[in-house]
Formats: sequence, structure tokens, C-alpha cells
Amino acid sequence: MKKVSFALTAAVAAFMFAGCSAKGPSFKEFKQAEQGKALLYVYREGGFGGSAISYDIHVDSKDKNATIGTLRPKGYLETTLDANRNYEIWAKTEAKSSLNLQTKPNEVYCVKGSVGIGFFVGHPKLEFVNTATCKSEIAQTNLSIGDEPKNK
Repeated sequence: MKKVSFALTAAVAAFMFAGCSAKGPSFKEFKQAEQGKALLYVYREGGFGGSAISYDIHVDSKDKNATIGTLRPKGYLETTLDANRNYEIWAKTEAKSSLNLQTKPNEVYCVKGSVGIGFFVGHPKLEFVNTATCKSEIAQTNLSIGDEPKNK
């Protein structure tokens, strides 16, 4: 009886958290940056830890502030940035995680998102990863679409 109860609980939990993952098209190919621009990929692997938590990804510079999307488990976001600029890439739930990026022309940058333990809500964690790691991990993701972020 305990085995059946555990299996049923696990199935219900899996069903509930499956709705939280990215639902867009599967990642197809790793692109190159447009001439004179920079390309940014932000992605998140799947996994049970923090799978109910999604967070908006913000890309701010001196004269441009944007929310590029909501990063979901097993999801990715992609955006083109101006070259030769300093950007702050950040996410926030009850705590903020941020990275500073000085872009160069024709470069591709990758940021891996995850969720750490928080008091009430999981904390976003952002870290730069090299392109080889990014290419292998982002291949198992889908475009992170759904409830689009509200302009802030």
C-alpha cells in the first residue's frame, strides 16, 4: 500500500510540475551574432529542484532596459544586444542575481540560470558558461514562452 501511495504522489507531483516547464519550440541551432551585434542566450536545464519557479530575465544598460522573457525550467531565451556596451543581466524573486556583461561585436554569450534555496521562494542563480557547455546543455530546452512578462 505504501508503494502505491508513493507512486501516486510522485505521479501527481510530476504532472503538476510538468506544466511549469517551457512549452515553445525545441531549440534548433546555435546561431552566430549579427554583424556588429552581440547575441545572448539565457537557458535553464530541467530537474525537480525549483521546477515550480520561473523568473523574468532583465537586460539593462545605461539607456535601454528590457525584460526579454520569463525563464522556465527546460527553457531558453535569446536576444540580440548592441556591441560595445555594458549590460546588467538580472533576475529576481525574493533575492536578486545579476551579472555584468561588456559586449563585443560578433560575440555570442551564454548565461545559465538555476534556482537556489530561498526562505519563501527559490532564489534565481545566473552564471556565465562557455559556448561548448552552452551548446550541449541548451540542446535539450524549448523556447521559454507562456505568460509573457509585463513591462516594468
